[in-house]
Amino acid sequence: MPYRQQLLLVFIGLFVFTACKKTVSSTYPILDTVPQHTEVLISIQDFAQLKKGLAENTALQQLKNTPIYKSLRGELQVLDSVVFPEESLLAFLPLGENRYDYLISLPSDGIAGFKGNMALDSVLEIDYQGEKITRFYLKDKEMFATELNRYTLVSPSAIVIENSIRNQGKKPGDTSLEKLFKLSQNRKTASIFLRSTENSGWTSAFLKKGNHRLVSGFSDWYALDLTPQASGLQFNGVALPKDSLQNLGNLFKGMPALDHGAQDIAPLNSRGLLSFTFGDFDRFLRNQQRYLSLGKPKAPHFSGTEELAISWLAEGKVALLKSFDGEALDAFLTPLQSNSETYQEYQITALKSGDFLTEYFNPLIRDFTASHMTVIGDYTLFSNKPEALKAVIRNFKKGTVFSGSPVYIDGRNSLSTRSAILFLAKGGFLQRLVNADNFKNFAWDDSALAKQSLAVQVVPESDFVHTYLHLKDIEEQSSTHAVSPLFSFPLEADLVFGPQFVTNHRSRKQEIVAQDANNTLYLISSKGELLWKKQLGGPVQGDMAQVDLYKNGKLQLAFTTDEQFMILDRNGKVVAPFEMSFPGGNLNPLAVFDYDGTKDYRFVITQGRKIRMYNNQGSIVKGFTHTEASAPIPSAPRHFRLGRKDYLVFAEGNALKIRNRVGKERVKNKASIEFTELPIFIYQDKFSAIDKKGNLVQVDEKGGLARTPLNLSTDFGVDATNKTFVSISENILSIRGKKTELDFGVYSKPKIIYRNNKIYVGLTDIQHEKVYLFDSQSRPIKGFPLFGVSAMDIGQMDADQNLELVFAETKNLISVYKM
Repeated sequence: MPYRQQLLLVFIGLFVFTACKKTVSSTYPILDTVPQHTEVLISIQDFAQLKKGLAENTALQQLKNTPIYKSLRGELQVLDSVVFPEESLLAFLPLGENRYDYLISLPSDGIAGFKGNMALDSVLEIDYQGEKITRFYLKDKEMFATELNRYTLVSPSAIVIENSIRNQGKKPGDTSLEKLFKLSQNRKTASIFLRSTENSGWTSAFLKKGNHRLVSGFSDWYALDLTPQASGLQFNGVALPKDSLQNLGNLFKGMPALDHGAQDIAPLNSRGLLSFTFGDFDRFLRNQQRYLSLGKPKAPHFSGTEELAISWLAEGKVALLKSFDGEALDAFLTPLQSNSETYQEYQITALKSGDFLTEYFNPLIRDFTASHMTVIGDYTLFSNKPEALKAVIRNFKKGTVFSGSPVYIDGRNSLSTRSAILFLAKGGFLQRLVNADNFKNFAWDDSALAKQSLAVQVVPESDFVHTYLHLKDIEEQSSTHAVSPLFSFPLEADLVFGPQFVTNHRSRKQEIVAQDANNTLYLISSKGELLWKKQLGGPVQGDMAQVDLYKNGKLQLAFTTDEQFMILDRNGKVVAPFEMSFPGGNLNPLAVFDYDGTKDYRFVITQGRKIRMYNNQGSIVKGFTHTEASAPIPSAPRHFRLGRKDYLVFAEGNALKIRNRVGKERVKNKASIEFTELPIFIYQDKFSAIDKKGNLVQVDEKGGLARTPLNLSTDFGVDATNKTFVSISENILSIRGKKTELDFGVYSKPKIIYRNNKIYVGLTDIQHEKVYLFDSQSRPIKGFPLFGVSAMDIGQMDADQNLELVFAETKNLISVYKM
């Protein structure tokens, strides 16, 4: 986190104290002791209780090793053992960039809390303009104190004390602080008062240079009430808006706040949601006219608007607009509409012009182009990407909406039911959220909030504004859904390979590789971002393998296309010399053998009857003698180890050839098999294959042959491990002999996936676009089926124990879900 951006949180982490006073008076004489140039003022009520709460707070632990924390901690640690009485204040004054002095204001008997820690033999009294200044040492730190108007002032700076003496009796230039001080009484746990001039150092903690007016133009002072929690922070604040034109709060002046509803439409996997409500939109138009200095209000095309929200998705931004005057909205949008398409029973319509939201809702929304629209219930949705609208539709139909997310649930429990502004965000995406639209001037670094969620709410009252902020650890949150969408990624053309999880050797997280019909290969990060794409000469055959060619922990992708054998590094670059072309094409999927787990790989390329075996250097392995098969090879060869013996198994015509490492025949057999495209596998310690009649054909290590009819239909699929056999025949799924009747459809080959010591079986109904997942007992996993058109893969993309699954939700859209 940049140095200056830590200032505000450090002030809180070092010295934040409650301000729940037992009595409220019309004036607060202790405020007369506050220096005129104070930027941060903290009231003190129960030092011991709050100090304990903050010490256990995980949101502040990350600040301990930062330079600004260490700097201020060095100045303030002398106060650790001081007992602060009630009705005390701690004021921070700027000395220069990132440097602060402080002044403590105590009731007249408050100095007693210091006496037990003073070096009494070092006490010295100094006269200054008729007042007495006491110099003493506190843990070897020089301190100064004086008595003024029933209060004791203490500071490590003699100049601060002298200035207080010279300025006694002078009232501050404005009464905003006193008004906020009164409003903040009888609130819970903590109060912090923040001055918001353009030169305030704390504003640099959040705003880029030159953009301080976003805060200073709104109010002279802000007040925040803080509640420390073990897993986060909760602020309740008030501000007194300036009566100026360039005051964002005045856009909502005179308008009642309404309930927000966009959370029931926006997808569960939204990275953030910003919602504005309008209790009187005509009043908003007049406020907007004054704010923008317009000659007259904007045209009332959106006069029925009750809510405008922005949802941030991996697919793009979506604006959600709710209006009770549908006729006026339709009259405005109809001339802009162009061609449309139907997606899951909803119309998505292209728009000829799309800058109207920026025009009519300025300054609340900026740089938003609405190229497409759709309607869901009372909401009209706009986006510059139709894929984003499709994501909203898919999730809405499945019920996976933002109101079921941990971010919203935790925020809802802490916030008011009605507000003018509601902002909810996941921490890892917070930096990009606050750099968008009205938040683009923020300088916040999301590394501090990577494991936090944020909820902010603004509620205007008659002459002040309530602000609520809730920061919470993500780890302690849980979704209400068994399967939750994480993100989707659109391809430029239909999917032809994958999606498949692969491991990032740097982070050890899993990422996604996929290829489209343009033969473009994509690597997609665990956050749904494109890492790179590469043009290939043809579609990838079978699955990709990951290898460690140089035995240094760095992984590469190895695969074949129809005509090439390739190995790519982490960045999508070819690893020489592994860009080999084979005239005539028709390559089988790549076979990779690592006999002893030593990373001395054998890459086996089969093309018709030809067999080529390469080593880590890309050279032909001369010791391997089986270079030409007796008949064309329909599938990739397999390597198995049974006991201490290695077996290389080839399907050659109708023959099953079982050989040793050098290619010589190891097991003679008389099996005649009409092979399908399904690979050879080991089941019950036997070499096994499924023939075209649906028979299970098995050969043991001595060459014994067994043929078992499985009574499969002509359209079947099979997958197996040594102890688990899975088949799909028409609509009957069989897992370890336990059968489940599915709806009639056209099903893909089942896929056995072993993760976290559990067996999962996935398959897809291609006809009805449904993805199924079962456990090893043929029981469906909760939350399935999901919409999808491809086979799935299961992996682990992050540090938690929950699994993620990936599949193509439409022909050109990859989706990732968390289980």
